[in-house]
Amino acid sequence: MVNAIPLLNKIGLTEAESKTYLSLLRYGSSSGYEVSKVSGVPRSKIYNILETLVTKGFVRFTEGEGTNQYLAVPIEEVSERIQKETKDTLEELTAQLKEYQRVQKCICKMPKYYSAYGRRTAYSDMGRRFASDRKRTERA
Repeated sequence: MVNAIPLLNKIGLTEAESKTYLSLLRYGSSSGYEVSKVSGVPRSKIYNILETLVTKGFVRFTEGEGTNQYLAVPIEEVSERIQKETKDTLEELTAQLKEYQRVQKCICKMPKYYSAYGRRTAYSDMGRRFASDRKRTERA
């Protein structure tokens, strides 16, 4: 169980969320109180953590008489969902970044002095170059 916590951290769970999820995987359907006892997560935090895990898709809950029961979503189902979400996100990101690359290539091909102040910038650059050339020839 200890070795799984850093791996669960890598996919976005906190240490407390990881302990809670692993406890539910091991012990099955449980109340918040029971999960708190077996996971070592304080009862004052367990219900917020369980709610977060439900939102993230790692845990399901059912409303029972008097208490809610929580159940870990099987790791195969979680893994499949995370892989699909990651793949979709990377495809969208790649498409957007290709658009940035295309824009960047166009910008790089533009002349250096292409702007409203282009002539002034060109004259300023030429003046600096002439001054540095003059200094070099005076030293020689």
